[in-house]
Amino acid sequence: MAILPLEDFLQKHRPAYEKRYGPLALIDQLKEGDVVNKSSGLDYEIDDIKKVLSKIGESKDFPYGKINGMLRSDAEAIKALFDAEGQTRKGKKVLPFSRVVEEGLGECLEKSVLSHLFLQNFPQVHEHFLVSGNIGSDDGEVGYHSFNLAKRNGNWVVIDTENPHEKKNGKVIPYIVPIQGVQASNDLPLKLDETRRNKRKYFLRL
Repeated sequence: MAILPLEDFLQKHRPAYEKRYGPLALIDQLKEGDVVNKSSGLDYEIDDIKKVLSKIGESKDFPYGKINGMLRSDAEAIKALFDAEGQTRKGKKVLPFSRVVEEGLGECLEKSVLSHLFLQNFPQVHEHFLVSGNIGSDDGEVGYHSFNLAKRNGNWVVIDTENPHEKKNGKVIPYIVPIQGVQASNDLPLKLDETRRNKRKYFLRL
């Protein structure tokens, strides 16, 4: 399969691809009132973005370590928060996104949404997307995953705030890896810098 520059795919080939295979879960902007799907039956409503971003504070660079450390991955606690405070709308539980941030809870989606909200106000990044796709490994395992794409200094990167390269003795090595292109197949695997991808594979499609 051909490897396309990500920019070319997004600007030229995406409409034809989505017509053939269905829409991609790529979000370029989030505003208050927007809804982001967490899982079957659970949605977040984006609210009070200024308050949410105040939890991160000022940063001259992308605050990878802060976002990774401030939200604790605990699926049961997140589900309990939805059960306790979520409002039922059209058969789904809907929770203000600020609440999960206040509670310091978050898996890949929550960290990626928080990253996306920061990137929207970050002048060093010119384009960015919140992606609900898949992650895999060279061993063949593939599963649902949320991550971010960002264009900085003319170059696209994958940002995975849930899974750093390494987290040891309180030190976090960010997973921010250059994208060399995207393979034009149905699941759209990204071609990453081989020296830095750490045996991971990222896919734009579920």
